[in-house]
Amino acid sequence: MDKEVFTKNEKNIISFLKGVKNVSTIGIFPKGFFTSHILECALFLFFLAIYINNRFVNQKKIAEIERQKNELQDLKYEALTRSSELIGVSRHSQVKDLILKQGIELEEADKPAYNLND
Repeated sequence: MDKEVFTKNEKNIISFLKGVKNVSTIGIFPKGFFTSHILECALFLFFLAIYINNRFVNQKKIAEIERQKNELQDLKYEALTRSSELIGVSRHSQVKDLILKQGIELEEADKPAYNLND
């Protein structure tokens, strides 16, 4: 008589399949439960797959939203930095010094500006 030699993985698979086969004998499900309720079981598995897929898609969307929030915050800080640099460069004294350095012959107005529509 030849003895069949199984690897450890094969033995685990065989014992798992025997356990699945004998699940109806331990009293959880009556005999013939799966065969008489095959449609319900298939629907359950279908909706379970949809649920898992939906959860995965939503987790990806939440991660994308978090990434975009962080990117938006970085862009806000960068815009604030650029705005403060622009305000610093466009100060009256800075513009006056730049005009003097460039040698442009401009003078400040002696009279205040007035509106022509009045």
